[in-house]
Amino acid sequence: MSEQIYFDLDFSPAKDKENTSNTLQLKSTDLRRAVFAWLLKEKINGIGIDTPTRIRQFRSDIAGFWNVSRQNRNRDGPAKLLVPCHTIIIELRGNRDACWPDCINSAELLPEFRDLKHRRLDMQESIRKNEPQLRNSSTLFEEYTDWHYEKSENNDYHKLCKKIEKTEKAIYKGSRFESMMSAGVADYLYLGVPEKSVHPYELADGWGLLWIDEKLNIRVISKAENRNCTPENRFHLIQNIASSNIDEVLFKHGVHFKKGQTRFIPTPRKKRGIYSPQKPT
Repeated sequence: MSEQIYFDLDFSPAKDKENTSNTLQLKSTDLRRAVFAWLLKEKINGIGIDTPTRIRQFRSDIAGFWNVSRQNRNRDGPAKLLVPCHTIIIELRGNRDACWPDCINSAELLPEFRDLKHRRLDMQESIRKNEPQLRNSSTLFEEYTDWHYEKSENNDYHKLCKKIEKTEKAIYKGSRFESMMSAGVADYLYLGVPEKSVHPYELADGWGLLWIDEKLNIRVISKAENRNCTPENRFHLIQNIASSNIDEVLFKHGVHFKKGQTRFIPTPRKKRGIYSPQKPT
């Protein structure tokens, strides 16, 4: 297996006007199909649905992982081993209202949240001009340059960041989004929604945004921040992905297991290479 990592999320943010009047709604099955197709294009190595992020709780809509091959330093076993290099969680919402069901003040807070984040962008531009010493000099390419904004001497900037943090907590504290983030098992976190229903500056910091149109095409509006999970946390999510696929494997092969009882059922019909699911009787 090649050492190349195919996952490339360096997309430029969209410049669309932030109009939230879009009425496109998509079914959960269609959202999943669109994301599956996108992940396959990104050379994903494994996918799971309804995957727990902890032992049993806080199931993610879609989870996945990428591998790279590494030399096996032990004498036993294969010469090369597959090692997880990235994990991803994608939460799906069929419409805008479903994104913030836990926050009763979201309609009031989200416009303010967007404005604060736009102001932060403007301040960061000013910092880049006035405090060039904060540039990460180890970066070779300008488009990938990191800036140490947290070291800025601009007190107004730090006050603004604290206000953004406070507003973000008011919107997302106790939500599924916070649960996914605090689990710490995904390098990348994404929200997938019908196009133009949600905008980047309405999301918690670090989340990426996928727009899905009526033809199930995906557009990456903002890339997710790489959270650089620990290897142990990646393995935890990958094992949960494997466990979450047990029911699908058993169903495909005509085995039904419930409440400790196993019975055999008809296997799904196959037409033109595509399985047609049959519910167990």
